[in-house]
Amino acid sequence: MLLPDEGFRKHLQHQCNKVLLRVRMLYYLRTEIIGNLITAIDEGVKPEALDLEIIDRIQDPPTVWWDHECDKSLLIGIYKHGYEKYSLIRADSSLCFLERVGPPDERALAAEANFEPEDTDGDPEYKPARLTFPEIDFDDSPAPGTPNTEPASPASNVDPKSK
Repeated sequence: MLLPDEGFRKHLQHQCNKVLLRVRMLYYLRTEIIGNLITAIDEGVKPEALDLEIIDRIQDPPTVWWDHECDKSLLIGIYKHGYEKYSLIRADSSLCFLERVGPPDERALAAEANFEPEDTDGDPEYKPARLTFPEIDFDDSPAPGTPNTEPASPASNVDPKSK
């Protein structure tokens, strides 16, 4: 038997099932939900101009400012940037999140943008896409009216002038 440890085999099976579920969801998103709008999205058409049918089934949105445009932007962002790439989705100026909640944390954005798969095996043809967001100013001051999404830390309460 190749994998004699039953616990490790179950772990691998569970992880494989998670990956396959993601692939199935991304395929469903592309073919059934976005469908014929792929060309328009790839050409940069804003989500509000797209006729993407969203069925409201959730009684309580995730936050008070969440609306129909957020649903469309999230689906389009997942199509464009990938599954669980929330910082990249939030930084995309064509979607509604940058305007509504401000830019993501610079480190989180860099971690998602600079991800390089381990299975490139030194392939000289592999060229990762370089993502740049020139419209985002990564200063420490939030945009006016932007809700604070960062957790408070003890260091943030220290006045830098008192040092």
